[in-house]
Amino acid sequence: QTRADHAAFLNAQRVTRLVRNIIMAAEYRYLALQGTVADRWVDEIESYRIEPDKQGTATNIAGIRIRFRVRFNEFAPQISLETLEQIAIDVSRTSDGKLLLESEFI
Repeated sequence: QTRADHAAFLNAQRVTRLVRNIIMAAEYRYLALQGTVADRWVDEIESYRIEPDKQGTATNIAGIRIRFRVRFNEFAPQISLETLEQIAIDVSRTSDGKLLLESEFI
């Protein structure tokens, strides 16, 4: 017979193994962020048990925390610029004395 708190801990370990296998699977190498994520790896696995409270309501609880690191490429998006070949500017004065500027960029 297995004690309930030990069974909870074994179940937490089983789920942790499943989560770790999913995170480290080759299919998820870039975590659906190809070009941004370079690599990922499990950094630490920490287990803990929650002690029962005085009323005995929080019994048979175990938890495991998986901390993993992600190495990513940080880059700014680049745009391709066009070369300005010619600027045509026409300056004229309107009948009320204001300047009118018309330009054309090629």
